[in-house]
Amino acid sequence: MPYTRETAARLLTASELGLFDAARRDRIAAHGARQLRGKITRARRLRDKYRDLYQRQRRASGMRTGDKAGRAREENERTHRKSELFAEVLVRFETRLGKLQAAQARAEAPTSRRSTPAAEPIRARRGRAPTAKPTGRQPDFMSEAARGANARGLPIRTGNVAVQAHVSSRGRQNQAKRDRRS
Repeated sequence: MPYTRETAARLLTASELGLFDAARRDRIAAHGARQLRGKITRARRLRDKYRDLYQRQRRASGMRTGDKAGRAREENERTHRKSELFAEVLVRFETRLGKLQAAQARAEAPTSRRSTPAAEPIRARRGRAPTAKPTGRQPDFMSEAARGANARGLPIRTGNVAVQAHVSSRGRQNQAKRDRRS
């Protein structure tokens, strides 16, 4: 549920309200990636704080009232709403940061569609398997026999063992266990 500023003002302290205001639509666009990371850290910390506090309060009220689930909601409702509010604020900041990073990646992407290995740093190429020379057609990832078996709906065999073999034997094993019990 999206929280309004009026609801947030009744729940939050002045510094927490500042973080909520920074996540509003008109202000979030003004933040850079570095500022957003700081606000994400702060929002995550506050969300975790209020979530953990709510859990502790719920356990304590459960012990006090004898209710196993600790559902004395009136006592803990404010803390629960604060944790939900900061979870919402955190999602807003993370979404905005993701959009900024995507825009930055598009701006930094090379204009040509194909990158050359010489343009890649040597560290990035280390440990990578040598690439095959292009033959002009798409590589086949299935053998002809496997493609035919797949088209007929048969189990694909790897070596001599069918991939789906364990399914049929599972029923027999369960029946044997039931027979031993009686």
